[in-house]
Amino acid sequence: MHLLSQGRSDDFKKHFCGTHFFNPPRYLRLLEIIPTPDT
Repeated sequence: MHLLSQGRSDDFKKHFCGTHFFNPPRYLRLLEIIPTPDT
């Protein structure tokens, strides 16, 4: 996550997080939200 937000503005980093959708979505309605220290 650090490499994806590297070089971005502080405002961008404040609103940035990663997501991981589990498959198959019709059976597993689950979303992982991956915050960063700046989020």
